[in-house]
Amino acid sequence: MNSEDPKVNLMQAEVARVFLSGVTVMIPKLPFSIKIGIVMLLDRLDCMPYLWPNKGPLFVDDREICKTEYYQKSDKITDMLCYAFLWMYFVFYTDSPKELKIYITVWFFIRLIGTVLYVTTGNRKMLIAFPNVFLESLLAIAILQDLGYEDTRHKKLYTNILVAVFIYKMAQEYVMHEFIVGKKFY
Repeated sequence: MNSEDPKVNLMQAEVARVFLSGVTVMIPKLPFSIKIGIVMLLDRLDCMPYLWPNKGPLFVDDREICKTEYYQKSDKITDMLCYAFLWMYFVFYTDSPKELKIYITVWFFIRLIGTVLYVTTGNRKMLIAFPNVFLESLLAIAILQDLGYEDTRHKKLYTNILVAVFIYKMAQEYVMHEFIVGKKFY
């Protein structure tokens, strides 16, 4: 499975991640928050040197590809493919209130726009201007619903949690794309 070409290894990892994410989302009776958590863990199949030191895509002992713009762009594209599975499941297969589906849809398309702009221009600031609030917001909503807070009677709870997620994600996106990614911190 491992190739001498790091780009091939990376693409194999990305394809595996997309495939496994799609399969995970369709597992019946698995709580949606667990599905999201598994999709988040599958993100570690490509380049996560913090968890697996000196390991690159699919645990190959070469992580140099992980420091390249090629990786950064392919990772963002793969993220959006995996997020698309989650978004479609949430919008079309859950009984979530319409307001929450609209909220999640807006954040999904904001990140999609940012990803397209980043991939086409190479400008990382697009990822700050169009942040990834989608994934953590969706996870927060799924956890609340799995805990029984399924309807709009809990609007204040949802609002407070989603505002907290937004503030956290804006700070994280800024720090990650302005100071860490592209630097030699790992």
